[in-house]
Amino acid sequence: MPELKGRSSRWATRDVLFAHFALTDVRARRFRYAERTGRPVLGLAGFSTTSLEVFIRDWSARMDGQRMRLKASFDDATLDLTLTPGRPPVLNGERGLSRKGPGKGNANYYYSIPRLKTVGTLRQGGRAIRLTGMTWMDHEWGTSELAPNQKGWDWFSLRLSDGRDLMLYVLRDEKGRPTTYSSGMLVEPSGQTRRLGPPEFRVRALSTWTSPRSKGRYPSGWEISIPGADLTLRVEPLVKDQELITTGTTGVTYWEGIVRTSGSSRNRGVSGEGYVELTGYAPGSRISPGSRR
Repeated sequence: MPELKGRSSRWATRDVLFAHFALTDVRARRFRYAERTGRPVLGLAGFSTTSLEVFIRDWSARMDGQRMRLKASFDDATLDLTLTPGRPPVLNGERGLSRKGPGKGNANYYYSIPRLKTVGTLRQGGRAIRLTGMTWMDHEWGTSELAPNQKGWDWFSLRLSDGRDLMLYVLRDEKGRPTTYSSGMLVEPSGQTRRLGPPEFRVRALSTWTSPRSKGRYPSGWEISIPGADLTLRVEPLVKDQELITTGTTGVTYWEGIVRTSGSSRNRGVSGEGYVELTGYAPGSRISPGSRR
């Protein structure tokens, strides 16, 4: 773990860790989240710079051989998951460098693992629920900030029933218009990737939802079209209210939640599932893409 030279105190550190944990109960139409902050001292929190190893008290993400192990809990819910990669990581942007603006520092390193075979347990209300499914992992890091004329983004991670995976983000300017640094990546079942620039895809909001807490007005339902890939999708949230107000950690108010999708892929019906993240819609909200994941 990092140490500060010349400082003898066991509390000395230059790092602060933040974590968010959210659960969406689609059947009950209930969304809950928690946030934590920790300093990597005295075993209370820590991280590795050479492998996946990060924790804040009993929340953790660690490598266990070739698999990942995730643990988190809050209130009466405890989650324990084991994730096994089903496909190699996908390098987004220019061989892993994702540009977000014209400046030299307006970029981050970014990769995705869209299909992680997942098993585990959710303990809640005295019940142990066995979980199986697929997980999408994004890892993005850097020192980037949004360009002065950028307000936020709409970010989509969609896993389709025909074996294709789609990541898209629309970077918006102060007037809500897409900027030329919006981008995406389409992954074929073979693992072959296709980078998408702004002229190659279109995202249109179909409706809106207004938060009763932050008063932020978010898009809620979208149509995505990628003509060159014969792909048209309709995306809708499974729960309208999946907003996080993280005043105890990053100070950012954003919407991030589970969605479903349906449409046409290569002239055949297709369905899917995924996650959408929306920033810059709540009053006064602004965030750096380097702090996303």
